[in-house]
Amino acid sequence: MNQLDPPPPPESSTPPGWPRRVGAVAVPVGAGLLLGLAWPRGPVTTAQSLTWLAVALAAGLGCGYLLRSRWAALLAPVALALAVEVARLPARGPTVDAVRFDGGLWGAVALVAGRGFDALVTALPLV
Repeated sequence: MNQLDPPPPPESSTPPGWPRRVGAVAVPVGAGLLLGLAWPRGPVTTAQSLTWLAVALAAGLGCGYLLRSRWAALLAPVALALAVEVARLPARGPTVDAVRFDGGLWGAVALVAGRGFDALVTALPLV
């Protein structure tokens, strides 16, 4: 090796290629399944809300670290929300069942209470 040759590039701490991308999707999906199975109707108490926020923050950080792209800010909330909705499928009730607007205003209230607030609280730490 000649003294004028540039040094070799440093080793990356993240795996190259598709395993990193799969891991970046698996982190928020796993977190969403965990949250959806633990609390299908969303966080109710303060401790549940703080746990929900901590898990969402960890999923966002993990996805961002593995993906190393701004796309993680879009991917993580979408993947987590889809996983929470899949985990909620067996649950029954007006705030977790299918969205219905045939009852007038109450369908919109149930949508905002059951999904809108959870989406707002969950999306902020993911981005």
